[in-house]
Amino acid sequence: AQDTGGWTINLAGTGPFQSSVEGQLSLPDGGEPGAKLDGVIGNIAALIPELPGSASFTANVQQQGAQYLVDTSGQGPGGSTFDIAGSVQADASAAALDIGGTLPLALANRSIAPNAAQGMARFDLRLDGPLAATSVSGRLSTADARFALPDLQNALTDIDATIDLSGTQANIQTTANLATGGRLNVAGTVGTAAPFSTSLGVGIRNATLRDPKLFETNANGDLVLSGTAPDNLNIAGQIVLDRTEVRVPSTGLGGGAIPEIDHVNEPRGVRETRRVAGLIPDPEKDSGGPGTAIGLNVLIVADNKVFVRGRGLDAELGGRFTVTGTTADIIPVGGIDLIRGRLDILGKRLNMDEGVVRLTGDFIPGLRFVASTVSEDDTTVRIIIEGRADAPDVSFTSEPSLPEDEILARLLFGRDLSSLSAFQALQLASAVATLAGRGGTSLAERLRQSTGLDDVSVSTDSEGQATVGVGKYISDNIYTDVQIGDEQNTEVNLNIDLSRRTKVRGTLGSDGSTGVGVFFEKDY
Repeated sequence: AQDTGGWTINLAGTGPFQSSVEGQLSLPDGGEPGAKLDGVIGNIAALIPELPGSASFTANVQQQGAQYLVDTSGQGPGGSTFDIAGSVQADASAAALDIGGTLPLALANRSIAPNAAQGMARFDLRLDGPLAATSVSGRLSTADARFALPDLQNALTDIDATIDLSGTQANIQTTANLATGGRLNVAGTVGTAAPFSTSLGVGIRNATLRDPKLFETNANGDLVLSGTAPDNLNIAGQIVLDRTEVRVPSTGLGGGAIPEIDHVNEPRGVRETRRVAGLIPDPEKDSGGPGTAIGLNVLIVADNKVFVRGRGLDAELGGRFTVTGTTADIIPVGGIDLIRGRLDILGKRLNMDEGVVRLTGDFIPGLRFVASTVSEDDTTVRIIIEGRADAPDVSFTSEPSLPEDEILARLLFGRDLSSLSAFQALQLASAVATLAGRGGTSLAERLRQSTGLDDVSVSTDSEGQATVGVGKYISDNIYTDVQIGDEQNTEVNLNIDLSRRTKVRGTLGSDGSTGVGVFFEKDY
Protein backbone atom coordinates (compact mmCIF):
# COMPACT_ATOMS: atom_id res chain seq x y z
CA ALA A 1 0.00 0.00 0.00
CA GLN A 2 1.14 3.55 -0.80
CA ASP A 3 -0.03 6.70 0.91
CA THR A 4 1.24 10.26 1.23
CA GLY A 5 3.82 9.13 3.77
CA GLY A 6 5.37 6.35 1.74
CA TRP A 7 5.03 2.61 1.30
CA THR A 8 3.74 -0.04 3.74
CA ILE A 9 4.12 -3.76 3.08
CA ASN A 10 2.02 -6.21 5.14
CA LEU A 11 2.86 -9.88 4.99
CA ALA A 12 1.59 -13.15 6.47
CA GLY A 13 2.48 -16.75 5.87
CA THR A 14 2.62 -20.31 7.13
CA GLY A 15 5.35 -22.86 6.86
CA PRO A 16 6.69 -26.20 8.09
CA PHE A 17 6.71 -27.29 11.76
CA GLN A 18 3.28 -25.63 12.26
CA SER A 19 4.89 -22.20 11.88
CA SER A 20 3.24 -18.88 11.00
CA VAL A 21 4.43 -15.29 10.70
CA GLU A 22 2.89 -11.84 10.35
CA GLY A 23 4.79 -8.64 9.73
CA GLN A 24 4.89 -5.09 8.45
CA LEU A 25 7.67 -3.25 6.61
CA SER A 26 7.53 0.57 6.54
CA LEU A 27 9.34 2.61 3.84
CA PRO A 28 8.53 6.27 4.59
CA ASP A 29 9.23 8.99 2.02
CA GLY A 30 12.40 10.77 3.01
CA GLY A 31 12.65 8.65 6.19
CA GLU A 32 14.39 5.48 7.34
CA PRO A 33 12.83 2.01 6.99
CA GLY A 34 11.58 -0.12 9.87
CA ALA A 35 10.05 -3.54 10.36
CA LYS A 36 7.92 -5.42 12.86
CA LEU A 37 7.56 -9.20 12.85
CA ASP A 38 5.52 -11.65 14.98
CA GLY A 39 6.00 -15.39 14.60
CA VAL A 40 5.03 -18.75 16.06
CA ILE A 41 6.61 -22.19 15.66
CA GLY A 42 4.05 -24.72 16.83
CA ASN A 43 6.37 -27.75 16.89
CA ILE A 44 9.83 -26.57 17.90
CA ALA A 45 10.80 -30.17 18.80
CA ALA A 46 11.23 -30.78 15.06
CA LEU A 47 14.17 -28.37 15.23
CA ILE A 48 15.31 -28.88 18.84
CA PRO A 49 14.24 -32.34 20.09
CA GLU A 50 15.07 -31.44 23.70
CA LEU A 51 12.35 -28.73 23.69
CA PRO A 52 8.92 -30.20 22.87
CA GLY A 53 6.23 -27.52 22.52
CA SER A 54 5.71 -24.21 20.76
CA ALA A 55 7.70 -20.97 20.63
CA SER A 56 6.77 -17.39 19.73
CA PHE A 57 8.72 -14.20 19.11
CA THR A 58 8.27 -10.48 18.43
CA ALA A 59 10.89 -8.36 16.69
CA ASN A 60 11.11 -4.63 15.99
CA VAL A 61 13.92 -3.16 13.86
CA GLN A 62 14.32 0.50 12.96
CA GLN A 63 17.12 2.01 10.90
CA GLN A 64 18.76 5.08 12.43
CA GLY A 65 21.61 6.44 10.42
CA ALA A 66 24.42 3.90 10.14
CA GLN A 67 22.86 1.56 12.69
CA TYR A 68 19.77 -0.47 13.39
CA LEU A 69 17.78 -0.21 16.63
CA VAL A 70 16.68 -3.68 17.76
CA ASP A 71 14.02 -4.70 20.28
CA THR A 72 13.05 -8.37 20.23
CA SER A 73 11.73 -10.93 22.69
CA GLY A 74 10.47 -14.50 22.71
CA GLN A 75 9.09 -17.36 24.74
CA GLY A 76 9.54 -21.08 24.34
CA PRO A 77 8.73 -24.40 26.02
CA GLY A 78 10.13 -25.32 29.41
CA GLY A 79 10.16 -21.70 30.60
CA SER A 80 12.71 -20.49 28.03
CA THR A 81 12.70 -16.75 27.27
CA PHE A 82 14.92 -14.15 25.66
CA ASP A 83 15.05 -10.36 25.35
CA ILE A 84 17.48 -8.45 23.10
CA ALA A 85 17.48 -4.66 22.96
CA GLY A 86 19.98 -2.10 21.66
CA SER A 87 21.72 -1.21 18.44
CA VAL A 88 23.77 -2.95 15.74
CA GLN A 89 25.99 -1.18 13.21
CA ALA A 90 24.70 -1.50 9.66
CA ASP A 91 27.95 -3.19 8.57
CA ALA A 92 27.76 -5.61 11.56
CA SER A 93 31.15 -4.38 12.80
CA ALA A 94 29.94 -3.65 16.34
CA ALA A 95 26.89 -3.67 18.58
CA ALA A 96 25.55 -2.35 21.88
CA LEU A 97 22.99 -4.88 23.08
CA ASP A 98 21.42 -5.94 26.36
CA ILE A 99 20.73 -9.68 26.26
CA GLY A 100 18.73 -11.51 28.92
CA GLY A 101 16.58 -14.59 29.43
CA THR A 102 16.51 -18.24 30.43
CA LEU A 103 17.28 -21.49 28.62
CA PRO A 104 16.87 -25.17 29.59
CA LEU A 105 20.17 -26.96 30.23
CA ALA A 106 18.70 -29.94 28.37
CA LEU A 107 19.66 -28.19 25.13
CA ALA A 108 23.17 -29.56 25.67
CA ASN A 109 22.10 -33.18 26.24
CA ARG A 110 22.59 -34.33 22.66
CA SER A 111 26.25 -33.29 22.68
CA ILE A 112 27.03 -34.65 26.17
CA ALA A 113 25.16 -37.99 25.95
CA PRO A 114 24.98 -40.36 27.81
CA ASN A 115 25.34 -37.65 30.48
CA ALA A 116 22.30 -35.43 30.90
CA ALA A 117 21.55 -32.01 32.39
CA GLN A 118 18.34 -30.70 33.94
CA GLY A 119 17.42 -27.21 35.12
CA MET A 120 17.47 -23.67 33.77
CA ALA A 121 20.32 -21.34 32.88
CA ARG A 122 19.77 -17.62 33.31
CA PHE A 123 21.75 -14.99 31.42
CA ASP A 124 22.00 -11.23 31.88
CA LEU A 125 24.63 -10.00 29.43
CA ARG A 126 25.87 -6.87 27.69
CA LEU A 127 27.53 -6.92 24.25
CA ASP A 128 29.37 -3.64 23.75
CA GLY A 129 31.88 -3.42 20.92
CA PRO A 130 32.98 -5.75 18.11
CA LEU A 131 31.05 -8.97 17.68
CA ALA A 132 33.47 -11.08 19.73
CA ALA A 133 33.48 -12.92 23.07
CA THR A 134 35.76 -10.31 24.61
CA SER A 135 33.05 -7.67 24.15
CA VAL A 136 30.59 -9.58 26.37
CA SER A 137 30.14 -8.82 30.05
CA GLY A 138 27.53 -9.86 32.59
CA ARG A 139 26.48 -13.04 34.36
CA LEU A 140 25.39 -16.58 33.55
CA SER A 141 23.86 -18.53 36.42
CA THR A 142 21.92 -21.63 37.34
CA ALA A 143 20.28 -22.82 40.56
CA ASP A 144 19.11 -26.27 41.72
CA ALA A 145 20.27 -27.88 38.49
CA ARG A 146 21.17 -31.55 38.06
CA PHE A 147 23.83 -33.31 35.98
CA ALA A 148 23.55 -37.09 35.60
CA LEU A 149 26.74 -39.18 35.17
CA PRO A 150 25.55 -42.71 34.34
CA ASP A 151 29.04 -44.03 33.53
CA LEU A 152 30.06 -43.20 37.13
CA GLN A 153 26.69 -44.31 38.58
CA ASN A 154 26.39 -40.88 40.17
CA ALA A 155 24.95 -37.41 39.64
CA LEU A 156 25.56 -33.81 40.67
CA THR A 157 22.50 -32.28 42.32
CA ASP A 158 21.55 -28.84 43.66
CA ILE A 159 24.05 -27.21 41.32
CA ASP A 160 24.40 -23.49 41.99
CA ALA A 161 26.73 -21.85 39.48
CA THR A 162 27.60 -18.29 38.50
CA ILE A 163 29.88 -17.21 35.67
CA ASP A 164 30.79 -13.53 35.62
CA LEU A 165 32.16 -12.34 32.28
CA SER A 166 34.41 -9.31 32.04
CA GLY A 167 36.57 -8.70 28.99
CA THR A 168 38.99 -11.57 28.45
CA GLN A 169 38.14 -13.50 31.62
CA ALA A 170 35.31 -15.49 33.14
CA ASN A 171 35.11 -15.85 36.93
CA ILE A 172 33.44 -19.11 37.99
CA GLN A 173 31.86 -20.03 41.33
CA THR A 174 30.05 -23.38 41.55
CA THR A 175 28.79 -25.66 44.33
CA ALA A 176 27.05 -29.02 43.93
CA ASN A 177 26.05 -32.06 45.95
CA LEU A 178 26.82 -35.64 44.95
CA ALA A 179 23.82 -37.94 44.74
CA THR A 180 25.78 -40.55 46.74
CA GLY A 181 26.73 -38.00 49.42
CA GLY A 182 29.24 -35.19 49.77
CA ARG A 183 29.84 -31.86 48.11
CA LEU A 184 31.98 -30.29 45.36
CA ASN A 185 33.13 -26.67 45.08
CA VAL A 186 34.68 -25.13 41.96
CA ALA A 187 36.11 -21.61 41.89
CA GLY A 188 38.53 -19.78 39.62
CA THR A 189 38.97 -18.14 36.24
CA VAL A 190 38.93 -19.17 32.57
CA GLY A 191 40.16 -16.99 29.73
CA THR A 192 37.68 -16.09 26.98
CA ALA A 193 40.38 -15.23 24.46
CA ALA A 194 43.59 -16.92 23.34
CA PRO A 195 45.57 -18.44 25.02
CA PHE A 196 42.49 -19.22 27.22
CA SER A 197 44.43 -19.29 30.49
CA THR A 198 42.66 -21.45 33.09
CA SER A 199 42.98 -21.69 36.86
CA LEU A 200 40.18 -23.56 38.62
CA GLY A 201 40.25 -24.94 42.15
CA VAL A 202 38.12 -28.00 42.93
CA GLY A 203 37.26 -28.81 46.54
CA ILE A 204 36.00 -32.31 47.41
CA ARG A 205 34.27 -32.59 50.78
CA ASN A 206 33.05 -35.91 52.25
CA ALA A 207 32.31 -37.23 48.77
CA THR A 208 30.98 -40.80 48.71
CA LEU A 209 31.91 -42.73 45.58
CA ARG A 210 30.60 -46.22 45.04
CA ASP A 211 29.93 -49.09 42.74
CA PRO A 212 27.41 -51.15 44.74
CA LYS A 213 28.98 -54.41 43.61
CA LEU A 214 32.65 -53.49 43.92
CA PHE A 215 33.63 -50.58 46.16
CA GLU A 216 32.64 -47.64 48.33
CA THR A 217 34.89 -44.87 49.61
CA ASN A 218 34.73 -41.44 51.22
CA ALA A 219 37.02 -38.76 49.79
CA ASN A 220 38.25 -35.29 50.73
CA GLY A 221 40.74 -33.23 48.81
CA ASP A 222 41.69 -30.20 46.77
CA LEU A 223 42.62 -30.16 43.09
CA VAL A 224 43.69 -27.41 40.70
CA LEU A 225 42.95 -27.40 36.96
CA SER A 226 45.44 -25.04 35.33
CA GLY A 227 47.05 -24.25 31.98
CA THR A 228 45.71 -23.08 28.65
CA ALA A 229 42.62 -24.61 27.10
CA PRO A 230 42.04 -26.92 25.45
CA ASP A 231 45.38 -28.62 24.72
CA ASN A 232 47.61 -27.76 27.68
CA LEU A 233 45.62 -28.40 30.85
CA ASN A 234 46.81 -30.21 33.98
CA ILE A 235 45.14 -31.45 37.16
CA ALA A 236 47.25 -31.49 40.33
CA GLY A 237 46.50 -31.85 44.04
CA GLN A 238 45.75 -34.38 46.75
CA ILE A 239 42.78 -36.59 47.63
CA VAL A 240 42.54 -38.30 51.03
CA LEU A 241 40.46 -41.48 51.21
CA ASP A 242 38.76 -42.25 54.51
CA ARG A 243 37.07 -45.61 55.11
CA THR A 244 37.11 -47.61 51.87
CA GLU A 245 35.43 -50.96 51.23
CA VAL A 246 36.53 -53.07 48.24
CA ARG A 247 34.32 -56.10 47.71
CA VAL A 248 35.51 -59.27 46.05
CA PRO A 249 32.14 -60.50 44.72
CA SER A 250 31.01 -63.95 45.76
CA THR A 251 29.28 -64.39 42.40
CA GLY A 252 29.60 -63.03 38.89
CA LEU A 253 28.64 -59.42 38.19
CA GLY A 254 26.13 -59.90 35.42
CA GLY A 255 24.47 -62.14 32.91
CA GLY A 256 27.23 -61.92 30.33
CA ALA A 257 27.70 -59.83 27.21
CA ILE A 258 24.83 -59.03 24.86
CA PRO A 259 25.14 -61.37 21.87
CA GLU A 260 25.40 -60.09 18.31
CA ILE A 261 21.92 -59.21 16.98
CA ASP A 262 21.01 -58.44 13.38
CA HIS A 263 18.46 -55.59 13.27
CA VAL A 264 16.17 -55.66 10.23
CA ASN A 265 14.16 -52.52 9.41
CA GLU A 266 15.19 -51.06 12.76
CA PRO A 267 12.98 -48.14 13.89
CA ARG A 268 14.77 -44.82 14.30
CA GLY A 269 13.96 -44.63 18.02
CA VAL A 270 15.43 -48.08 18.70
CA ARG A 271 18.64 -47.21 16.87
CA GLU A 272 18.98 -43.95 18.81
CA THR A 273 18.54 -45.82 22.10
CA ARG A 274 21.26 -48.31 21.14
CA ARG A 275 23.57 -45.46 20.10
CA VAL A 276 23.16 -43.66 23.43
CA ALA A 277 23.74 -46.95 25.27
CA GLY A 278 27.07 -47.34 23.47
CA LEU A 279 26.01 -50.49 21.58
CA ILE A 280 26.76 -49.00 18.16
CA PRO A 281 29.39 -46.45 17.05
CA ASP A 282 28.41 -42.79 17.25
CA PRO A 283 29.46 -41.16 13.94
CA GLU A 284 29.33 -37.67 15.46
CA LYS A 285 31.77 -38.61 18.22
CA ASP A 286 33.98 -40.78 16.03
CA SER A 287 34.43 -38.04 13.43
CA GLY A 288 35.77 -35.65 16.04
CA GLY A 289 38.91 -37.67 16.70
CA PRO A 290 40.31 -38.33 20.15
CA GLY A 291 39.27 -36.00 22.97
CA THR A 292 41.58 -33.58 24.69
CA ALA A 293 43.84 -35.33 27.21
CA ILE A 294 44.43 -33.51 30.51
CA GLY A 295 47.69 -34.07 32.38
CA LEU A 296 47.50 -35.65 35.85
CA ASN A 297 49.59 -35.34 38.99
CA VAL A 298 47.30 -36.27 41.89
CA LEU A 299 48.45 -37.82 45.17
CA ILE A 300 45.97 -40.34 46.61
CA VAL A 301 46.39 -40.79 50.38
CA ALA A 302 44.86 -43.87 52.03
CA ASP A 303 47.12 -44.58 55.01
CA ASN A 304 44.65 -47.09 56.52
CA LYS A 305 41.01 -48.24 56.58
CA VAL A 306 41.09 -49.72 53.08
CA PHE A 307 39.22 -52.99 53.65
CA VAL A 308 39.12 -55.77 51.05
CA ARG A 309 36.56 -58.49 51.81
CA GLY A 310 34.96 -61.48 50.11
CA ARG A 311 35.55 -65.15 49.27
CA GLY A 312 36.94 -65.74 52.76
CA LEU A 313 39.35 -62.80 52.43
CA ASP A 314 39.28 -60.06 55.08
CA ALA A 315 42.19 -57.62 54.93
CA GLU A 316 43.03 -54.03 55.78
CA LEU A 317 45.49 -52.12 53.63
CA GLY A 318 47.00 -48.66 53.53
CA GLY A 319 49.39 -46.60 51.47
CA ARG A 320 49.74 -43.82 48.96
CA PHE A 321 50.09 -43.57 45.23
CA THR A 322 50.28 -40.83 42.63
CA VAL A 323 48.07 -40.77 39.56
CA THR A 324 50.15 -39.48 36.66
CA GLY A 325 49.93 -39.55 32.87
CA THR A 326 46.84 -38.06 31.25
CA THR A 327 43.10 -38.64 31.37
CA ALA A 328 43.55 -40.67 28.18
CA ASP A 329 46.44 -42.75 29.59
CA ILE A 330 46.34 -42.95 33.40
CA ILE A 331 49.59 -44.14 35.01
CA PRO A 332 49.42 -44.89 38.76
CA VAL A 333 52.73 -44.86 40.65
CA GLY A 334 52.74 -46.51 44.09
CA GLY A 335 50.10 -48.66 45.71
CA ILE A 336 48.21 -49.79 48.78
CA ASP A 337 49.77 -52.57 50.84
CA LEU A 338 48.74 -54.98 53.59
CA ILE A 339 48.38 -53.77 57.19
CA ARG A 340 46.67 -56.84 58.60
CA GLY A 341 44.50 -59.59 57.20
CA ARG A 342 43.48 -63.21 57.08
CA LEU A 343 41.86 -65.81 54.88
CA ASP A 344 39.13 -67.93 56.50
CA ILE A 345 38.30 -71.18 54.80
CA LEU A 346 36.27 -73.97 56.35
CA GLY A 347 37.11 -72.89 59.90
CA LYS A 348 40.80 -72.61 59.12
CA ARG A 349 42.31 -69.18 59.57
CA LEU A 350 45.39 -68.26 57.52
CA ASN A 351 47.17 -65.00 58.20
CA MET A 352 48.08 -62.94 55.16
CA ASP A 353 51.74 -62.77 54.12
CA GLU A 354 51.25 -60.36 51.23
CA GLY A 355 48.54 -57.98 50.12
CA VAL A 356 48.54 -55.35 47.40
CA VAL A 357 45.82 -53.32 45.64
CA ARG A 358 46.78 -51.57 42.41
CA LEU A 359 44.77 -49.25 40.15
CA THR A 360 45.55 -49.80 36.49
CA GLY A 361 43.59 -47.14 34.67
CA ASP A 362 39.97 -47.64 35.72
CA PHE A 363 37.82 -47.85 38.84
CA ILE A 364 38.16 -51.64 39.18
CA PRO A 365 41.37 -52.34 41.13
CA GLY A 366 43.79 -55.21 40.67
CA LEU A 367 44.43 -57.46 43.69
CA ARG A 368 47.17 -59.77 44.90
CA PHE A 369 46.85 -61.53 48.26
CA VAL A 370 48.95 -64.43 49.52
CA ALA A 371 48.15 -66.51 52.63
CA SER A 372 50.30 -69.43 53.78
CA THR A 373 50.55 -72.08 56.46
CA VAL A 374 52.70 -75.09 57.29
CA SER A 375 50.90 -78.43 57.69
CA GLU A 376 51.82 -81.14 60.17
CA ASP A 377 54.02 -82.92 57.61
CA ASP A 378 56.04 -79.70 57.05
CA THR A 379 54.39 -78.95 53.73
CA THR A 380 54.17 -75.19 53.09
CA VAL A 381 50.84 -74.30 51.49
CA ARG A 382 50.05 -70.96 49.84
CA ILE A 383 46.71 -69.63 48.60
CA ILE A 384 46.99 -66.80 46.07
CA ILE A 385 44.07 -64.53 45.12
CA GLU A 386 45.10 -62.38 42.16
CA GLY A 387 43.51 -60.37 39.34
CA ARG A 388 40.86 -57.70 38.87
CA ALA A 389 38.50 -57.24 41.82
CA ASP A 390 35.45 -58.16 39.72
CA ALA A 391 36.94 -61.51 38.59
CA PRO A 392 40.02 -62.58 40.58
CA ASP A 393 41.76 -65.92 40.06
CA VAL A 394 42.49 -68.29 42.96
CA SER A 395 45.48 -70.62 42.83
CA PHE A 396 47.26 -72.99 45.25
CA THR A 397 50.96 -73.75 45.50
CA SER A 398 53.03 -75.80 47.89
CA GLU A 399 56.56 -76.81 48.80
CA PRO A 400 57.11 -79.59 47.88
CA SER A 401 54.93 -79.17 44.79
CA LEU A 402 51.55 -80.98 44.88
CA PRO A 403 48.35 -80.95 42.77
CA GLU A 404 45.87 -78.24 43.84
CA ASP A 405 43.22 -80.63 45.21
CA GLU A 406 45.92 -82.42 47.22
CA ILE A 407 47.12 -79.06 48.58
CA LEU A 408 43.61 -78.21 49.83
CA ALA A 409 43.20 -81.62 51.46
CA ARG A 410 46.45 -81.22 53.41
CA LEU A 411 45.59 -77.63 54.30
CA LEU A 412 42.10 -78.32 55.64
CA PHE A 413 42.42 -81.83 57.05
CA GLY A 414 46.15 -82.49 57.41
CA ARG A 415 45.98 -85.64 55.27
CA ASP A 416 46.22 -86.67 51.65
CA LEU A 417 43.23 -86.64 49.31
CA SER A 418 42.82 -90.44 49.13
CA SER A 419 42.25 -90.73 52.88
CA LEU A 420 39.37 -88.20 53.14
CA SER A 421 35.96 -89.34 54.29
CA ALA A 422 32.86 -88.60 52.21
CA PHE A 423 31.92 -85.74 54.57
CA GLN A 424 35.41 -84.26 54.38
CA ALA A 425 35.29 -84.43 50.58
CA LEU A 426 32.00 -82.46 50.72
CA GLN A 427 33.65 -79.87 52.97
CA LEU A 428 36.53 -79.63 50.53
CA ALA A 429 34.12 -78.96 47.66
CA SER A 430 32.41 -76.23 49.72
CA ALA A 431 35.74 -74.52 50.39
CA VAL A 432 36.63 -74.58 46.70
CA ALA A 433 33.22 -73.07 45.84
CA THR A 434 33.77 -70.21 48.32
CA LEU A 435 37.19 -69.36 46.90
CA ALA A 436 35.94 -69.65 43.32
CA GLY A 437 33.09 -67.22 43.97
CA ARG A 438 30.15 -69.60 44.25
CA GLY A 439 29.57 -69.27 48.00
CA GLY A 440 27.33 -66.92 49.97
CA THR A 441 27.95 -64.29 52.63
CA SER A 442 29.39 -65.74 55.84
CA LEU A 443 27.86 -65.37 59.30
CA ALA A 444 30.83 -63.26 60.48
CA GLU A 445 30.42 -60.90 57.51
CA ARG A 446 26.70 -60.45 58.16
CA LEU A 447 27.47 -59.77 61.84
CA ARG A 448 30.09 -57.17 60.92
CA GLN A 449 27.71 -55.37 58.57
CA SER A 450 24.89 -55.26 61.13
CA THR A 451 27.05 -54.01 64.05
CA GLY A 452 29.17 -51.42 62.23
CA LEU A 453 32.42 -53.04 63.41
CA ASP A 454 35.50 -52.90 61.19
CA ASP A 455 36.34 -56.58 61.69
CA VAL A 456 34.56 -59.71 62.96
CA SER A 457 36.10 -63.19 62.78
CA VAL A 458 35.42 -66.68 64.10
CA SER A 459 38.14 -69.36 64.15
CA THR A 460 38.84 -72.74 65.76
CA ASP A 461 42.07 -74.34 66.91
CA SER A 462 43.22 -77.94 66.46
CA GLU A 463 41.22 -78.97 69.56
CA GLY A 464 38.01 -77.41 68.29
CA GLN A 465 38.09 -74.39 70.65
CA ALA A 466 36.40 -71.37 69.06
CA THR A 467 37.75 -67.84 69.21
CA VAL A 468 35.72 -64.76 68.28
CA GLY A 469 37.58 -61.59 67.27
CA VAL A 470 36.17 -58.07 66.83
CA GLY A 471 38.04 -54.93 65.75
CA LYS A 472 37.16 -51.25 65.49
CA TYR A 473 38.85 -47.91 64.74
CA ILE A 474 38.12 -45.64 67.73
CA SER A 475 39.86 -42.69 66.02
CA ASP A 476 41.74 -42.06 62.78
CA ASN A 477 44.97 -43.57 64.13
CA ILE A 478 43.87 -45.87 66.99
CA TYR A 479 42.67 -49.42 66.26
CA THR A 480 41.61 -51.90 68.93
CA ASP A 481 40.68 -55.54 68.67
CA VAL A 482 39.45 -58.09 71.19
CA GLN A 483 40.02 -61.86 70.87
CA ILE A 484 37.46 -63.77 72.98
CA GLY A 485 38.15 -67.44 73.66
CA ASP A 486 37.67 -69.37 76.89
CA GLU A 487 38.18 -67.79 80.33
CA GLN A 488 41.98 -68.14 80.08
CA ASN A 489 42.23 -67.11 76.44
CA THR A 490 40.84 -63.57 76.05
CA GLU A 491 43.02 -60.72 74.84
CA VAL A 492 42.67 -56.98 74.16
CA ASN A 493 45.05 -55.35 71.67
CA LEU A 494 45.57 -51.62 71.05
CA ASN A 495 47.37 -50.25 67.96
CA ILE A 496 48.34 -46.55 67.78
CA ASP A 497 49.83 -45.12 64.58
CA LEU A 498 52.07 -42.24 65.65
CA SER A 499 53.11 -41.70 62.02
CA ARG A 500 53.13 -43.64 58.78
CA ARG A 501 56.15 -45.66 59.98
CA THR A 502 56.09 -45.49 63.80
CA LYS A 503 53.50 -47.47 65.75
CA VAL A 504 52.80 -48.36 69.39
CA ARG A 505 51.13 -51.66 70.23
CA GLY A 506 49.83 -52.85 73.58
CA THR A 507 48.30 -56.16 74.76
CA LEU A 508 46.31 -57.12 77.84
CA GLY A 509 45.36 -60.76 78.44
CA SER A 510 42.71 -62.27 80.71
CA ASP A 511 45.49 -64.10 82.58
CA GLY A 512 47.02 -60.74 83.59
CA SER A 513 49.78 -60.75 80.99
CA THR A 514 50.59 -57.39 79.39
CA GLY A 515 52.92 -56.12 76.69
CA VAL A 516 53.86 -52.83 75.07
CA GLY A 517 56.04 -52.33 72.00
CA VAL A 518 57.21 -49.50 69.75
CA PHE A 519 57.66 -50.49 66.10
CA PHE A 520 59.35 -48.74 63.20
CA GLU A 521 58.40 -50.01 59.74
CA LYS A 522 59.65 -49.14 56.27
CA ASP A 523 59.14 -50.84 52.93
CA TYR A 524 62.04 -51.11 50.47
